[in-house]
Amino acid sequence: MNEKSNLRPVTFADAALTLGWRNQIRVRNFMFNTALVHLADHEGWLERIIDDPHLCYFVFEENDVPIGLVGLIFSDRASGEAEWSFYRGARGAKKGAGLRMLRLALDRFFCELGGKLLRAEVLEDNVASKNLHEKLGFQMVEHANRTVMHRSEQKQVFQYTLDVLTWQA
Repeated sequence: MNEKSNLRPVTFADAALTLGWRNQIRVRNFMFNTALVHLADHEGWLERIIDDPHLCYFVFEENDVPIGLVGLIFSDRASGEAEWSFYRGARGAKKGAGLRMLRLALDRFFCELGGKLLRAEVLEDNVASKNLHEKLGFQMVEHANRTVMHRSEQKQVFQYTLDVLTWQA
């Protein structure tokens, strides 16, 4: 069966769904801020991101079932440079759903939103995310790695970039 995949803009009606995903331990463990988020704070965040032209957040769906969230955070819309964040929130999603979500988001970024360069930061122990970035063609920025305190441990942050020419190749 072919999957019908879609990225739709996040709406305020997605608050409970996306908060439930974000607060799952398997998602929080790989976020820079691992604290539980309360509904009122999450709703405030949603209100801000929905109205900000530099932020593009999408819910990924397959066959009309919400699977995950992707955010494109433009540092400068004119230059087409952004950073992204994402997570697959739904449990039991079909194999490859995360990769399909990210490919769709990259097409949206580079082909529809005028993106030129996308950046990503990945914690050292997030092997799945590192592998996804490499599979998608991202290159690690050797000189840009840094460390952060994460769950009471010093961890390395790997930085990756993908440009429009590499994506279109």
